[in-house]
Amino acid sequence: MALSGNFSLQDVYDEFHPLYAQKGMRWMYERIIGTPSSGGKLSDFSGYGSPSVTRTGDSADPESITVNIDVTTNGTTTYVRLQANPDYDPSIIETGSWVSKSNGSTTVTLSGLEDDTTYSYRIQYYNSFGTSTYYEQSSAYSQATQQGTLDAPSIRNTISYSALNGYDIEWDTTGPEPTGFSIEYRVNGGSWSGVNNITNKVNWGSGTDPKSADIVTGQLPNPFDFFEFRMRATRSGYTTSAYSNIRGYQH
Repeated sequence: MALSGNFSLQDVYDEFHPLYAQKGMRWMYERIIGTPSSGGKLSDFSGYGSPSVTRTGDSADPESITVNIDVTTNGTTTYVRLQANPDYDPSIIETGSWVSKSNGSTTVTLSGLEDDTTYSYRIQYYNSFGTSTYYEQSSAYSQATQQGTLDAPSIRNTISYSALNGYDIEWDTTGPEPTGFSIEYRVNGGSWSGVNNITNKVNWGSGTDPKSADIVTGQLPNPFDFFEFRMRATRSGYTTSAYSNIRGYQH
């Protein structure tokens, strides 16, 4: 077996010193056997070599994709990340951070994605014995993020009424900021109906609470009528929220 380069006793000491051995083994290997391009395999030397990563499934939520993988490190810690692009524009590249993985089943996640969007992704990985990034496969997998669902609003118990402006209602929101609200009312426990008009909208879509509005129901109240209100939050690209709590006004 021919040597492809000269090295000293100090080189040998450094290569096998515990502080250097894991990263230096490749250089030692290449001096003795040669580079992979000359026919040697990284895994031929002392069990160190390129890792193996196998995809076993994936899942998604409104803003991320998580991929299940099996990892074989071949002697060193393996670093893994996801890289993806939305199918509507392949020029947009979303890249996750490198995370270290040991042998066995694990997951890797790419966050900060658009909801309700289909992405093509690939798995990148490397270890300290490798000089470049390896790919789990050559053609990317595809996964769609889910559509986000808005949180239900919470109506405050501060409803007031005037013959001029109707019912003034205040409410709070959590989670992704809604840009609209659908409001319904009922009288004396009857069926729910949509309101006639919503005016004086305050803090809609602003991220500030409370939101408020004046509600005109289209039905004049009689003495002792009990009007109740509920609402749902809306926003383009999101699933409309569940109904809020119910608050009432006694005439």
